[in-house]
Amino acid sequence: MNKLVKKACLLGALLSVFGTAYAADSAEALAQKSGCLMCHGINAAILGPAYKDIAQKYKDDKTA
Repeated sequence: MNKLVKKACLLGALLSVFGTAYAADSAEALAQKSGCLMCHGINAAILGPAYKDIAQKYKDDKTA
């Protein structure tokens, strides 16, 4: 039983790491597909603010 719990915890940890990476990749792919990156850079402003600046502004807003 103890081995099963350890394996389940390891699997959960791995899924959380890879799930986060996948979410970031799919979000960037959506922004690219939608044309958002023409005006918004990931780390630097182009015509609009950078995504990192937008994230910083709304980091504590639960509705954002």
